Amino acid sequence: MTFTTPYPKEIALLPYPEGCIAPRFVRFDGTRGSSYKHVHRFIESLNTHASDQNICLREFSKSLTDRAYTWYRKLPEGSIRNWEDLVQKFHAKFFHVEEKVTKISLAKVTQKPQEILISYVKRFRDYSLDCYEPITEEELVKLCIGGMAKEYRVHLVTAEIESFSKLMDKVSKTSEAMGEARRASVITITPISYRREQSVVVAEEEEVATAQMTTKRPRSAPPPEFPCELREVHPGVGRDNSIADNIVKGLELF
Repeated sequence: MTFTTPYPKEIALLPYPEGCIAPRFVRFDGTRGSSYKHVHRFIESLNTHASDQNICLREFSKSLTDRAYTWYRKLPEGSIRNWEDLVQKFHAKFFHVEEKVTKISLAKVTQKPQEILISYVKRFRDYSLDCYEPITEEELVKLCIGGMAKEYRVHLVTAEIESFSKLMDKVSKTSEAMGEARRASVITITPISYRREQSVVVAEEEEVATAQMTTKRPRSAPPPEFPCELREVHPGVGRDNSIADNIVKGLELF
């Protein structure tokens, strides 16, 4: 496969200066960062060869990755006349209006749902590097803690932490302690709907049991009638039951 370049072929065929070693460039992917800052960093990386525009043309693609590199490889052959032309097209393609990082914007940074605490601290620290307002590291740490989820913030807001290194250490210990506490107090929570269904089932079972007990319980039977008349039991009782009262009274004494 023939290798093509967007700049003139004669430049690609030129030998590199003696002792020229390609440095390790900071890569630009085209999705974030400033195209202007990237070009400045690229030129600084070339050191003594920064003034050689042919070197700049030949090495610039090595500082690109992902979307930005794809854009470069799709440039038509011979579409770039010189270094200034490449820089101009690069800025036109990847110009981003950078957000100005201030104390106010830092105060709005918060921990996202499901975001690990350490990941949040690293994200805040990286974002704060672009803040050029006068602010101390201790103030940045306080802003970072203020943006944490409440369950973590309550453990750190009163702590005396003046640097991100100490904050990371504290965060690691706090996360570990809270993780152990959660594991020790795992509770299985029954959904409300399921609890309601169970309550109905229990109530129905109690009603059935009560009905069964009522059905099986024998009713109180009336006392049996006396099998014979009083005079048939005691010979001293006449047909008119003349002494029946006295006998009954005597029985009541016992």
